[in-house]
Parts: sequence; structure tokens; C-alpha cells
Amino acid sequence: MLAAATAAAFCSGCAPTVYPSAFEPVPDPIHCKAGPQCEAEWSAAESAIESASFMKVRLISDYRIETYTETSAGRMHGTVMKMPAPGGGYIISATFDCYTYGHCDSAGALIRFTNMVNFAGRPFE
Repeated sequence: MLAAATAAAFCSGCAPTVYPSAFEPVPDPIHCKAGPQCEAEWSAAESAIESASFMKVRLISDYRIETYTETSAGRMHGTVMKMPAPGGGYIISATFDCYTYGHCDSAGALIRFTNMVNFAGRPFE
């Protein structure tokens, strides 16, 4: 009986980590209209990628934002791209890469990023 309890306690840490966001749908890229909405969302993308990845921005241009490379478990490298959309406006999309697999929530980071950027563009819809 003691052996079973010890084994159960030992193996409880062996279960894979499942993040709640793993069950949420991955959001679509952001489609913004040219002008104030896109400017607000692109401006918000810089702080949103830092917040979602826990890494500082190292590169920012009119069409790309990138964080420093991840250096330890739980941190993520993030990249945001702004590309012209068919029919006008722009598509803003982000990707997050984990330092090691299974130790970060890249899907959750994408959801947080998308929510923050969409929120910045709402007044212009």
C-alpha cells in the first residue's frame, strides 16, 4: 500500500502539462483596414508581442516585429508580420516558438496577442 502511494505521488509530476488554451481554437490572422485602425493595431502589436512572449522586442520595422530569441524554458520567440491583404488593408499575423517543447503555451500566446491587437482596433471598426 505504501509503495502504491509513493508511486502515485512520484508519477503525478510525470503527466504532460496541458494548457487550457490548447483546447481553444487558434485565432485567424488580424485583417485591418488601411488608416487609423491599422496604425492602432500595428502600434499595439509591439507591446502585445512582448506581453505574450515574455521577451523584449529586438527588431521593429513597418512590416515586421521580432523579439529576442528565447533563452530558457517557458519563454518564447515571437514574430509579427504585416502584409498587404487582397482587396485592401493589411493582414497582421504572429507566430511564437518555444525554447523547449512542452514548457510554454504558444497557442495561448497567440490568443493573448490577437485579443490585445484586436482590442486596439475596435474604436475604428
